[in-house]
Amino acid sequence: MSDKLEQLPDYKDEQAALGQEGIKIPPLKELENRVNADPKHHQWRQKGPYLVCSACKSRHAVYLGLDKVLKTTKNNGEIVLEAITPQE
Repeated sequence: MSDKLEQLPDYKDEQAALGQEGIKIPPLKELENRVNADPKHHQWRQKGPYLVCSACKSRHAVYLGLDKVLKTTKNNGEIVLEAITPQE
């Protein structure tokens, strides 16, 4: 088991961690546009690298990545994301 732990990618480098599976994370504005397409029916909360809807009966989420954070939610339900830079 310890051998498997040593083979895990360094999650400080998100591209190394996700690039193997070919997951492409959209740019910040594109993520905001996707989530804000229907803001009245969703209530988004950030849980780790995900935006999770807490309003709908069916559970769903959007992957933000490790370099974005939910900054605020406007009165009309739209979200504002902010890019962050990792600290070394």
